[in-house]
Amino acid sequence: MREYSETELKIRDCVIQQMKTKPFYKIKAKSVADQIGIGRSTFYAYYDSIFDVVQQIEDNLIPNNELDPKRASFDTPYSELSQGVQNFINVFVENAEVISVLSGPNGDARFTSKLTLRVKKLFYEFGKSKGFNDVDSKIFSEFASSGYISSLLAYVREENFKQMPVERFIILQHHLQFKSFQLYKAFLDSTDDGLFK
Repeated sequence: MREYSETELKIRDCVIQQMKTKPFYKIKAKSVADQIGIGRSTFYAYYDSIFDVVQQIEDNLIPNNELDPKRASFDTPYSELSQGVQNFINVFVENAEVISVLSGPNGDARFTSKLTLRVKKLFYEFGKSKGFNDVDSKIFSEFASSGYISSLLAYVREENFKQMPVERFIILQHHLQFKSFQLYKAFLDSTDDGLFK
């Protein structure tokens, strides 16, 4: 990950602060530039638009390689849970304010979709690695990823993480996913008419 200049960071922070009171698509580059004391041309030297700022913030928050489906272990004890899953949750906690704004009413609706899609791929590959067919993997990944991201967003919004330690939340998430995997697998194993195998 590259280093960002002080000006880039000020622009990003200003956009996030303005998104607390209005939708990002109503924020103007001029208002950001004026608020942080730079010219519009300086803003455009770093970003093409406010949308570009928001996209870069989002892309910076969504890990690309942290979630390795080959190391996913929802059917193994918590102690063996991959470091990637723990890191993913820690990124949310460390960036709770920004993630709350991006996923909130003034944020970018695509942000939550991008997060869900990223995790959905993990659950899909996990299902395939456990012998699920394509349809079963898709259904399982749809269910598991939606619950995973929704509960993760609920955890960071309104700073709920201050009432529940991160370690406890990670264990809770692991058990929820473990149980959903067990139930889905038991359903598939109990179906002997061949429709689901």
